[in-house]
Amino acid sequence: MDEWALLDEVDVIALWPKDHQKNVESSKWQERKEALEVLAKLIEKNPRLSTASMTIYGEVMDNLKKIIAHDSNVNVVIVALHVLCGLARGLRNRFSCFVSMIWPVLLDKAKDKKSTVQDALSSALDAVSDSCEFDRITKDLCEHLSKPNPQSKQCLCSFLFRYLARQDVLSVESAKAVLPIVVKLASDSSPSVRDAACSALGSARRLLGKGLDAFLNPISGEKAKFDKVEEFCCEAKKLHAEFNASRLQSVSSDKFSSGDHNEEMHSDKAMSSAELKDVDPWTLMEPIDLVAQMRKDFDELVISKKWQERKEAFDSIVSMMESAPRVAISPQLQQIMTTLLKAMDKDVNINVSSSCAKALTKLAVSMRTDFAVMVPKVMPVVFDKLKEKKPVLRNELVELCDAAAMTVPLDCYADAVCEGLAKSNPQSRAQTALFLSRLLTRHNSSTFPTESIKQIIPFILKCSSDADGEVREAAFRVMAAILRCAGMPASKRLFGEVTEDKVRMAKVVEYSEKLREEFGDQAAPEILRLYADIPKNAKEPTQESAASVKSSNAVHVTKKSSSSQLGSNRAPTVSAQLPQMAPRVVPRTPVQPPSNQRRANGVPTSSNRQQSASHERAPFDSQRGRQTVQQRLPASGKPASSAMPSRISHAPVRPVFAPNVVRTTANAAKSGSSVPVRPVANCKVTNGQSHKPPGFAGKNTSTSLIGSGLRPPAAVARVNTGIPRRSRPNSPAN
Repeated sequence: MDEWALLDEVDVIALWPKDHQKNVESSKWQERKEALEVLAKLIEKNPRLSTASMTIYGEVMDNLKKIIAHDSNVNVVIVALHVLCGLARGLRNRFSCFVSMIWPVLLDKAKDKKSTVQDALSSALDAVSDSCEFDRITKDLCEHLSKPNPQSKQCLCSFLFRYLARQDVLSVESAKAVLPIVVKLASDSSPSVRDAACSALGSARRLLGKGLDAFLNPISGEKAKFDKVEEFCCEAKKLHAEFNASRLQSVSSDKFSSGDHNEEMHSDKAMSSAELKDVDPWTLMEPIDLVAQMRKDFDELVISKKWQERKEAFDSIVSMMESAPRVAISPQLQQIMTTLLKAMDKDVNINVSSSCAKALTKLAVSMRTDFAVMVPKVMPVVFDKLKEKKPVLRNELVELCDAAAMTVPLDCYADAVCEGLAKSNPQSRAQTALFLSRLLTRHNSSTFPTESIKQIIPFILKCSSDADGEVREAAFRVMAAILRCAGMPASKRLFGEVTEDKVRMAKVVEYSEKLREEFGDQAAPEILRLYADIPKNAKEPTQESAASVKSSNAVHVTKKSSSSQLGSNRAPTVSAQLPQMAPRVVPRTPVQPPSNQRRANGVPTSSNRQQSASHERAPFDSQRGRQTVQQRLPASGKPASSAMPSRISHAPVRPVFAPNVVRTTANAAKSGSSVPVRPVANCKVTNGQSHKPPGFAGKNTSTSLIGSGLRPPAAVARVNTGIPRRSRPNSPAN
């Protein structure tokens, strides 16, 4: 149990003599020093200070701030730092209300070169920092670490080493804010600053483990500094063990519920050191905007006729990627990647294609799942270009396809793998199979892409009987990787008749045993991370793509009508949807008997429309037409006999050309009188209406049948017209 928790709280300010309280502001440094020494002794005798009211320490803290910041006497400053350290340790986390007031003053004092001041300042920094969360002091600490004074940077880096060595938890946000500055100080011009920075990084290594590698990229090529970091990491572990041995465990009484301020030592955002050691370093990195760092003449060099200039443009991306372990995705970057892919595919110079492949590989590693949008476009090009035997390009292509495969599941580019295995060039088939074998060796039974392998396995079995020896061996390696993941019973179902071939199966089993010895039964961390990051619904588009491949080889079935297609988007079974399928040619229907409900203008009534809708004949479906018919019909829904005479209904006919027949009579009231008829001109008759050609000028002697009340003629005699004698108009005029 903590001894401090058993002590009684003491009001040392009340025990401090009034004369000494006044002497703190005396003009004589001896009196100031003596007054502060008395207070320091009182705090030493009474380690636990009163927290009943924090206002009693306000005047003392103001005086300490002035002395530490501006007092010209070193002895007075040292005693003031001792008093401050005693107050911070006596109040513990209740002292946090004074941190924002005194912390910047302590950081400014870090530039003092006197060793006695530095020793007292180190104790004060440790005591004040232990009274609050690290997040509260991070901002001011980063500002002073960036100042040019080497003494200040050395002092603060040493403070970080001690502080991190005492901690069991660390805020990730604070680590992201402080550690990049410390890494930069590891390359400072001052040797003492470099050593102090390496010590701070070594203490951070104890907490972060491999997670610290996310910040060490600027010094990744300097082995000496890495060795120093590991050396200081061992020292930090020893210091942490000593601190735990001497530290008295605090209990719940450390957290007070009374007073002016109550704050817990650890926030919810803090993570344990064990959790931080398991954190992926890539997740701690800040994404870098690569487009903002592109050279201005990049677009001009890309379209240059000289291959050296084109290669220079793409090499600039490779050099930038060396210092960009994590790249932010953007539309501009996608355009650049498209340019790289096009140049890799179409450029005639092999060196330019190699540079493009190298740049795309680094982008895939830095972007991870953000690179997934490019994989369906990249893989077909890579498998086609793998026919190149020159190592300068082939090696880069192999690295590219391996890196791209870690950004998206196999389902998304299984079609490209099938195309690569079916290439006419044996080198392409062999390299595609080797890629698939390398990918499957990183899987295990829990991450095995079953659906994709079902799609690919026919091509693998075909390659196992290929005339080229390299293709056969590569196919055997793929089958061995499948056997390692799926097991023998499932593999036999996939391999089919190949299992009966003892020679081929012997090679497959041999390769499988070697893979099991080398990789075991565990999946690679990259594969586990990939399947953990990508949601389950991300595989749905790939299943559709696989279905599209199968449907392309299947027999096409008669399409449904447009109305049925709008009703459902699923591909129905033939038995379920066959009665609903409309025939390609609508059969002719017999002419219906005359009906009095048929209107004279040929528009059916509601009952007729329902009957015609049962057939495949298209109904009058225009909304405007429906409104017009409703307006013309009376309220009863039947046509008025007074407005329009009853007519014999005829079947709908196609428009034909016929002579314009005009009945002329001197007396329109006599319905039975016969009058001579003569052809006047040709016109087009549509739905019972005649349309005169433009420019027709005749005498207005025609009489409407509707207005005259005459019945249509039973026959019309036509002379010298070429039309049969007993013919009648196809449709009566309105």
